[in-house]
Amino acid sequence: MKVFIANQILKVLAWCFENGSDDAGRIYQLLSKGYLTAPCVYGPAERLVIGDRVSKANTLFNTRSGTITVKTGVMFGHSCMILTGFHDYMKSGETRERVTLENACKDIIIEEGVWVASGVIVIGPCRIGKNAVIGAGSVVVSDIPDGVLAAGNPARVIKKIEISNSSAG
Repeated sequence: MKVFIANQILKVLAWCFENGSDDAGRIYQLLSKGYLTAPCVYGPAERLVIGDRVSKANTLFNTRSGTITVKTGVMFGHSCMILTGFHDYMKSGETRERVTLENACKDIIIEEGVWVASGVIVIGPCRIGKNAVIGAGSVVVSDIPDGVLAAGNPARVIKKIEISNSSAG
């Protein structure tokens, strides 16, 4: 995905230069300051399944030790990490550092309508229930039920939330 985004940015920059637009300078400034970022996948991309209308921001998806399923209408804040990667902590040295346990069943499912606020870390295996909200900076290490606000380290249910289908504030 990073390569795709980079190619798109290069095409926009090339167009700006060819057409005498000063937008190229602005885009370069944003890139150099790290403001334009994209989600990235570490591990087999085929283990990441993303539904429609998912706002990914700059989320890191690690699929080394399981699959990640993100269903329709999920929103990620900035700098979230969704991690299936699992290392054998009983090993030492380079073996611990370099070897990820593949297919360790650390699957993560994020159901429809979930809001994962900025800085959240989700460590599989777990399921985040439909329309749940995960508070900023939380660490999810177990299942979160449908329709709740969960926060903390480790994340725990703070309260049940009433979901409004109205767009009015």
